[in-house]
Amino acid sequence: FYSIINDPLHPEDVLLQSMIYLGDNHFYIGKLDSAIVYYKLVEDLTILKPNILPVLDRFRILNSLGFSNFELGNYQLARNYFYKALQYENQDFSSKNDVIAVIKINIAAIDKKEHRYESAKNIYFELLKGKYEEEIELKSNFKIELANIYSRNNQPDSAKIILTDADTSK
Repeated sequence: FYSIINDPLHPEDVLLQSMIYLGDNHFYIGKLDSAIVYYKLVEDLTILKPNILPVLDRFRILNSLGFSNFELGNYQLARNYFYKALQYENQDFSSKNDVIAVIKINIAAIDKKEHRYESAKNIYFELLKGKYEEEIELKSNFKIELANIYSRNNQPDSAKIILTDADTSK
């Protein structure tokens, strides 16, 4: 792979698009280990040549790496990729707030898997302050996740307050 990056007979954009296509296909059929191999090659290439891929695509690749590792139970790797994706938080692309919210939701999901409920709660409370294209649906989901955390921590009154608020926000 690395030997053909600078080979004029193998244009890097064709190579890059092929790796993304193969990664996406493996991802969609559930072969996450294989998807990770291709996405990791794309990530490596974008590190060597940062402008070869648009910001939103780099963001998507990092999110896919994070999600794939999460699904495989590699929570620390997943967390690392999600935080790498957050480096694009200040970039300008459409639906940015919704996309960034998804990354933060994924980090909160890792926190919940690792029983770091306080950290997950903080993320959801932070997300409740944001503005989103799918405002009502997203914020209701954040509140439901908060209620689940309160329930797991034997705080049913707090869960009820959150859920009641989620129902009235529709």
